[in-house]
Amino acid sequence: MRAEVPGSPVFVMKHMVGVRHLEVQIVGDEYGNCAALSGRDCSTQRRFQKLIEEGPPTVAPPALWEEMQRAALALTTSIGCVQPTARGRLRKPAHRPAGWTPGLG
Repeated sequence: MRAEVPGSPVFVMKHMVGVRHLEVQIVGDEYGNCAALSGRDCSTQRRFQKLIEEGPPTVAPPALWEEMQRAALALTTSIGCVQPTARGRLRKPAHRPAGWTPGLG
């Protein structure tokens, strides 16, 4: 996995029980415009490959998604990204929402 992106950190999610892998979809263009399209829960993975991408996600409150979108837009704009991409974070919920399954994150 390290060979895919040399020098990048590797997160071992299987050791982080109950953590959810949340992502925001972003697109940017050559004129500096950037838009957040949607969020998704990518927690169901096997061998570092996403099996299910749930959208719209229900495992985090709307305020968290708004915060993630603002941060993703700021990062994407600051680096001049001109392609569709995703910005993600790992989150351990303070409570277990309906449908939460241990071991998925």
